[in-house]
Amino acid sequence: MERKELLTVEGIRKEYGMGRETAYRLMKRLPHIRVGQVMMMRRSDLEEYLAKAARERRDIRADLEPNKNPAGAGGER
Repeated sequence: MERKELLTVEGIRKEYGMGRETAYRLMKRLPHIRVGQVMMMRRSDLEEYLAKAARERRDIRADLEPNKNPAGAGGER
């Protein structure tokens, strides 16, 4: 099966076994393009993000919470 360079939310869900909300939040958080109502992102951007999260042993679901401050935003004490 051919691996496409651009992934949609549905593609992320199928290939990585993520829930719809997690895939959607990842899409919004990482660089993406929009064609009409369809958002797409580069597979390499997603792979890089996931590899970094694994190295740092982070839970990406917690990272993607809507009210979570981005790193360096001064929300940590």
